[in-house]
Amino acid sequence: MDSLHLTTVQLATCAAIFSAASLSYGDSIPHFFATLNPGRRMLFLYLVLACTVFAFLVQTWAVRRTPPSRVSLLLGIEPIWAAIVGIAIAHDNVGLVGYCGIALILAGTASGRSSSKITASPSAQPTING
Repeated sequence: MDSLHLTTVQLATCAAIFSAASLSYGDSIPHFFATLNPGRRMLFLYLVLACTVFAFLVQTWAVRRTPPSRVSLLLGIEPIWAAIVGIAIAHDNVGLVGYCGIALILAGTASGRSSSKITASPSAQPTING
């Protein structure tokens, strides 16, 4: 399945599930959209198309062309980037638990990278003598 079809399936599934859930909890998506003024509707559509559809498509495309160890590294530290952006732009407060979470993510990533280097080293590869 190519990136476009996979992204379409992912987003259609999410749209169906969350649209159904919005009927039961809070405002439904059509009702919420109807309450927005034209400027906010354009912002809403921008968030849907550029920040969700395009981002999913690019991420799916990139994941298929990147080694698995690099993908796990990049996706594993994604919450750290979100925290950095939240701190820098929104002035979010990160407490001790947040910093411990960042440290645990970094430790797990470092551990995973070091163990992948050990298993991928040339000395660990079997040799045939003869």
